[in-house]
Amino acid sequence: MRVLKSFAEEEQLLKNIALFKIHHIYSEKIQILVFQNEKHMKEFMFYIRNEKDAKKSLTTDQHLAFIKKCEQYIGALKKADKLIAAQPLVREGVVLSKKKDGWTEQDIATDSTVQVGYYHIFANDLDEAIGIAKDNPEFEYVASASIEVRPIKTKEAETGFVYPKNN
Repeated sequence: MRVLKSFAEEEQLLKNIALFKIHHIYSEKIQILVFQNEKHMKEFMFYIRNEKDAKKSLTTDQHLAFIKKCEQYIGALKKADKLIAAQPLVREGVVLSKKKDGWTEQDIATDSTVQVGYYHIFANDLDEAIGIAKDNPEFEYVASASIEVRPIKTKEAETGFVYPKNN
């Protein structure tokens, strides 16, 4: 058994214990929430697409307002425990494909429509996911916006294989 040398050392030990307990409780609640959502809700991906130069027509103030609306949209999804992940994509990269004679890389800069971001969400069903997608700020600010709403396969029916997650 270790003997504490001072009141400050004892106080720091108590703070560390309290922080450990808070972290443990918080981690446990997150695990329960994820388990409950996984058990009752389905996962969906939103693939957001726009014309390549669609946002160039926005003024600086309009673009800032758009970003703020996206932050609010993401915040609302997080508050409702619907959001798994969301990120914009940089408008560069390639589409890779394999042909008989080798690999082909097509620069996405040549496409007129590009994927500009994605959302990975929880929803009860496809109708709820579509409703969530309709609230996305892309539609308010970009006339060419489209969102592909897709259910995610989390398990193979034939083999029982469960796809891994970063939980």
